[in-house]
Amino acid sequence: MVSEPYNPQKPFMGEIERRIKRTWETPHLDVRKDGTRKVVRFKKPQSAFIANTDGIGEKGYLYLWDRGLYSIAAIDSFAMAINDMARDGGVPVLAVANFLLPEDNTRAVREILSQFDEECARRNIAHAYGDTAVHMHSKVFEVITTLFGIPRPIRTKMMPGESLIGLSSNGLHSNGFSKIKDQFGDIFDPAFIMPTIIYYDTIAALREKHRISGCVHITGGGFTKIKERLCRIGGNADAHILFPKNFNPSPIFNEIRAKGVSSYDMYRWFNCGIGFVIAVPEDAAPRILKDVPESFDIGYVTEGTGQVHIKSYFSGEMITY
Repeated sequence: MVSEPYNPQKPFMGEIERRIKRTWETPHLDVRKDGTRKVVRFKKPQSAFIANTDGIGEKGYLYLWDRGLYSIAAIDSFAMAINDMARDGGVPVLAVANFLLPEDNTRAVREILSQFDEECARRNIAHAYGDTAVHMHSKVFEVITTLFGIPRPIRTKMMPGESLIGLSSNGLHSNGFSKIKDQFGDIFDPAFIMPTIIYYDTIAALREKHRISGCVHITGGGFTKIKERLCRIGGNADAHILFPKNFNPSPIFNEIRAKGVSSYDMYRWFNCGIGFVIAVPEDAAPRILKDVPESFDIGYVTEGTGQVHIKSYFSGEMITY
């Protein structure tokens, strides 16, 4: 890739503003330019909001930048943030995107913004662009998304007696790439660049029809993140993960396992085929499984001591976190 001459005046800023303005009028708020600042006005009074921020980590520079896969970087970053918003029960209304680039590259900025704006417009999210920082002497490519949302009353903890439903992933998503680099070195696999699935739309639709308790977006930390969502009111709960016979994760996970990574490390580094987990009443589980493609009954919640027990898909051994 040939580097473009760096122009610290950022001549693309005018184009950026023209692109993002189409997202500034939504059912929730509008954005107006007031001199050099952007003023955000809610159409209905809001006493509180929630925020989520996330990025794409080492996947960006290791596997996306040199291949010019800028739109995938935008999807990954947006997905990471909005999936956390789904976990927290928020309705996203405002997005701020910041880019860190290893060189001045107008094409990268255009493609990231085009994809990002498309995702925002599809969900009535206003996009108030943040900044582009060019780090000429650093090997970094990062797209950071911050979403602000309207909180909705939800239950956030997994309760004893509930069933656990897992929504399948299409591969690694945006986590575990330090481990991937350690294990694969300079070898490239197309599985490394699959974009992160956006679960928000599915979860939002499910909340309209079903009572969903704790949700977990399986990202960094893998299945250990379930511990954060186990009920601690009047005692602790345990989660038990048992993968059904019809569950087949992406082949990349078997490849990682074949390189000698233990089951214990697999489930704390990677999503291992499940990108999002929800806890629901036991009697609602069959209806949800029928309505949501690529969803699986992966376990249940009992009274316990705040632990997560997993029967490894890869080895059959029991793992406890």
